[in-house]
Amino acid sequence: MSLPQTSSELPLALPLAEVIALHPAPALLASPQEVIEANSAAEALLADESWWPQVQGWLKSPSTPRLAVKIGEQIFEWQATALPANTFLLLGRDATLEHNLTLALADSRTRFKDLLDLSSDYVWETDRAGRFAFVAGKGLLGWSAEEVTGKRPHELGMLSTDDLSTPFFTQVPIQDAQLWIKDKNREPRCLAITAMPRFDKAGAWQGARGLCHDITEQIGAAARLAGARLRERIVSHISRIMRDGLSQQREFGAVVRALTHALSAEGAVIYRRVENRWEVVDNYGQAPPTTCPILCEATLNRGDALSFSSEGHEWLACRTQYRRSVNGAVLIWREPSAQKWNEEEIHLVEAVAEQLGAVWAQLSVQEEWQEKAERDGLTGLYNQRAFADQVRERLAKSGAGAVLVNIDLDNFKTINDYLGHAVGDDVLKKVGSILETCIRGGDIAGRVGGDEFLLWLERTDEAGAQAVAQRIISGINMLADTLTTLPKRLGASIGIAPVKAGESFAALIKRADATMYKAKHNGKGHAEIAS
Repeated sequence: MSLPQTSSELPLALPLAEVIALHPAPALLASPQEVIEANSAAEALLADESWWPQVQGWLKSPSTPRLAVKIGEQIFEWQATALPANTFLLLGRDATLEHNLTLALADSRTRFKDLLDLSSDYVWETDRAGRFAFVAGKGLLGWSAEEVTGKRPHELGMLSTDDLSTPFFTQVPIQDAQLWIKDKNREPRCLAITAMPRFDKAGAWQGARGLCHDITEQIGAAARLAGARLRERIVSHISRIMRDGLSQQREFGAVVRALTHALSAEGAVIYRRVENRWEVVDNYGQAPPTTCPILCEATLNRGDALSFSSEGHEWLACRTQYRRSVNGAVLIWREPSAQKWNEEEIHLVEAVAEQLGAVWAQLSVQEEWQEKAERDGLTGLYNQRAFADQVRERLAKSGAGAVLVNIDLDNFKTINDYLGHAVGDDVLKKVGSILETCIRGGDIAGRVGGDEFLLWLERTDEAGAQAVAQRIISGINMLADTLTTLPKRLGASIGIAPVKAGESFAALIKRADATMYKAKHNGKGHAEIAS
């Protein structure tokens, strides 16, 4: 481009010399070959001859009206105005500060860009349409900056839809908000996001900008630590059950409660398997769905936890076992969510199931010992001590509306004498079975002597007790019909004693026993009611 020309045709030497002399900054008159006139500021600069050839070259073929030249440690910018006779008026100004500021700004931008590229944070900006208008060079969650720019989060699969509550659309400043989204590989990632909205001068929302940090690993580490602590606490509950006694029902409640809260579940239930039945030990949260026993069956052939979706729930089930024998199950359920059961949750349930397997095995041994201690070895009915303990417990609660029945076999000694003790033992077993078929679930049957039996009949009266007695007599008569070679017929004498208010166990037994002997004295084979 050409330099500007003056319009004057008059001699300019004297006026121009005055202009040059009065100019507060460097000024000079020059041709491409030499300096014609210079003020004192320019003469000081000309003491360093290294920069002048650059200006001469510029004047010979000017492409711009300004030229920046480094003179020592300073930067001077020259503006040239073309004059007649191929001369030029050069006015200079010190541009050192401006130049240094420009360099510093450029360096700052470069440094900021490097820091963004090196940072573990993702830096982004969205426009008012919700699209990413800027993303730092490292990109975002596996996508490059080019792949992300111009896209909305849901278009990339980060979110299922344009959720206006997310930080990418925020209209208020937010600090360290946690958001679960999916990365390029469709894996869930947790981001800590700090963002602020952008507004124009009129106050209209223009988008948002912010930075986010992937904290998935920290969340996972915290969850693993919390899971380990929780697992330790739950196992401690179970250990306490085993140490302090298996009747500690509150400890089982603590286990299911801790499991439910730890897994953000709707409910949890512990089952024990007894003779192919699934018995609920304890549950927490919502009542166990009716399909739970069926789901327990699905765990029988699996050694590890089973996770699946069914009937609007996410299920996690694991059998409990001891020495390869299944003895129970643990079931957890919650509403479907984007987060399936993770590895830590599965390990937790498996650890609990392993401990409970040992609990049920120990309980079975304890029950077996208790059974042997409480039961008559021949008939399976309660023995004398256990029957007395049971009745005393009932009497302590109230005993009202109950009846004690004393049954003594007639002519039983004849069976042992004529047919032998083996047949006698078989008859006693059959009598025990007859008694069990004649009573209800809340009643108690016991063998308290060689051929003497007691019944505790709950919630009945004299008429009800008489009906039970007649069924017993009928059953024993049918048994007697099978023993045809005896000189004396097998029978039963029965004493019925309704419980009196405040009556002790000893007094009750005494009345029932006396009534039974009254029945024997009055002809045997029938029942009498105590007065």
